[in-house]
Amino acid sequence: MRWFNEGFSWGWLTQKYRWSLHQLFKYPILGILLALCLPIIGFMQAGTLQEQFFPTADRDQFNLELEFPASTALAQTRSQVLEARQLILEHEGVKNVQWFIGESAPRFYYNLVEGRKNEPNYAQALVETESPEISRALIPVIQKELDKVYPNARVLVRPLEQGPPVDAPVELRIYGSDLDILSDLGQKFRQELSQVSHVTHTRDSLSENLAKLGLQIDEEKSRLTQFSNANIANQLNSTLEGVTGGTIVESSEELPVRVRVNGLQRGDLDNIRSLI
Repeated sequence: MRWFNEGFSWGWLTQKYRWSLHQLFKYPILGILLALCLPIIGFMQAGTLQEQFFPTADRDQFNLELEFPASTALAQTRSQVLEARQLILEHEGVKNVQWFIGESAPRFYYNLVEGRKNEPNYAQALVETESPEISRALIPVIQKELDKVYPNARVLVRPLEQGPPVDAPVELRIYGSDLDILSDLGQKFRQELSQVSHVTHTRDSLSENLAKLGLQIDEEKSRLTQFSNANIANQLNSTLEGVTGGTIVESSEELPVRVRVNGLQRGDLDNIRSLI
């Protein structure tokens, strides 16, 4: 264990090291130039690095979101999602597609944004491929294909990336107290952004409104029947949205049972009018 206490010595290497130190002290400019070589090479190679601070993950998976107009029913979303699934599976290299309809997918990757629940017009998918290279190649192809097949939907095909979770790569916030002005400005900015190259989709939080049905009640006739506006509203809500009539136990979870009219009657204006 002598070398462990006294160190290791190699005569030829020691001679070369002494000679290099002698030359550097003899010619200081040479030492400065050699010391600057590595930083200069590093700055020259920096131009080849990606500008993205959080690069994409090297995984054989990518994320897909499909959002139809707010008035789309769950059955319609499901039928179009099944069609989209079949289109994706036709691409070479795709192993499987798992869809979650009406809500966000479970957090299968650490920075995915959750929080979408009870939205019949929304679906999210995990696409699994044979390799990370195939995933990167398929993302723009599937984006263009689904945009063409579903022109009325918002389709987002994105890779799994590093960094904190974000709803969109670029976000713009407008502050003010007048909602009408904010809505007009949001639509104006959307039109301008949609003309920018490489912009896939734009969205604002005020223009996507559900269709509404307004009822005008004859108050004199409602008084004769002893029904107030509140009674009529509660009756319509109970009939169309349903009331909880009990619960059932499935495994270890207790599920409520909601009773309401069928979907055909809820979607027919004449049937709704006859309920009043």
